[in-house]
Amino acid sequence: MTANEFKNWAAKTASSRTCWTVDEITRHNQGTYLIYRGGTAGNFIEIDKTGLLELGTYEDAIPHIGDAMFRVTFRKQFPDQDAALKRCLEVGGRNFLVDILVGAGR
Repeated sequence: MTANEFKNWAAKTASSRTCWTVDEITRHNQGTYLIYRGGTAGNFIEIDKTGLLELGTYEDAIPHIGDAMFRVTFRKQFPDQDAALKRCLEVGGRNFLVDILVGAGR
């Protein structure tokens, strides 16, 4: 990792300390929502293409959230991905919705 890449990673990771963040790489490559908050260690929500929702904690997200160690503490199968995401939005409320749509730059 170059110094500039590290600087960009540090800024992205720092923004997730107080704001839910959608990992666009996972979304694009796998069609899975990986939503996290906490910097290098925190909480995550993952919703795969089949509607499987997993919640839990992660640690060691260095250099990227995809490299973290995940510990699932809750799992539920929904009819599809949209239904699982809708439930997360219902429970998370307006601040959660704003975080995932706008991000830390709000």
